[in-house]
Amino acid sequence: LGYTNEVGESFGVLYPHFILPSYIVAITYVLADTLDKGLLAHSRGEGPRSIAMQCGDCLIFQTLASVIFPGLTIKIFARSVKALVSSAAVTRAVTSAAGPVLGPSVVKWTPTALGLALVPCIVRPLDLLTHKCLNLTLRRHWGSGR
Repeated sequence: LGYTNEVGESFGVLYPHFILPSYIVAITYVLADTLDKGLLAHSRGEGPRSIAMQCGDCLIFQTLASVIFPGLTIKIFARSVKALVSSAAVTRAVTSAAGPVLGPSVVKWTPTALGLALVPCIVRPLDLLTHKCLNLTLRRHWGSGR
């Protein structure tokens, strides 16, 4: 559920009204995961400071790694693909004497299809990037670098 916004961004080039609900689902997932981490720490008998730090770490990590970084990546990618396949230069380049090689459906759905295909490719690199960023910043101060 954390990557629902990437699906929304992929479809957003065709159906912009999908974007906001997809972010609502993704943010709800982030909040639920944060609550789960806090409840789990509490059930282990950890103190308030430890629980707060674990919840804060989870909230920040999931917001960056599951919502912001991948959402921006897919948004920029899908819109760039749309601009490319919609451009007159591409249309002329793939037009034969018999007519356009790329039909309207291909031009319409390519940004969404490629955006969706990119999602599994970005998960691990963006998770690693987020861990690195947090390890060099907040976790260093909290003493919880992973």
